[in-house]
Amino acid sequence: MEIIYKKDGIEVDGNFISLEEIIKNVNETKVTEDELCMLEITWDGNRGFDGCYEQVVLPKKNVDRVVELIRGKYIYFGEIAGKHSEVYGDINNDDITIVFDAETIQNFLKRNPSGHDADHSFLDNLWDSGLEHETITQEEIDELNKLIWP
Repeated sequence: MEIIYKKDGIEVDGNFISLEEIIKNVNETKVTEDELCMLEITWDGNRGFDGCYEQVVLPKKNVDRVVELIRGKYIYFGEIAGKHSEVYGDINNDDITIVFDAETIQNFLKRNPSGHDADHSFLDNLWDSGLEHETITQEEIDELNKLIWP
């Protein structure tokens, strides 16, 4: 088998495969074989600022436990909406969405190969503010890390 790498794909035995096609097929396989879903955590603008979100792709087998571990946990973002804004609160059921649509997840992975996107990370802030306010334990954080970033 002869493989020639090109700037926009590869040529295998004289057949060109575009980078876009490779990424699409790899993501499709990854979503199917690893049984992936997407966890979305969103606070909209009704908290006195423009809102924030975080999206992370993870195995379906882990999502229920992740939701159980983050639900009701305290998050403190500080002054992300400007001086003295003090954005904080608990992650509630209404803030959490689980996406199971394979095409949506594949498109997300195309834009975010790491499987993660956020304008302000709930998960990062959970480690800090949850520990400080004692709404999460170090053991729960360690478990979350294993479930989300295996």
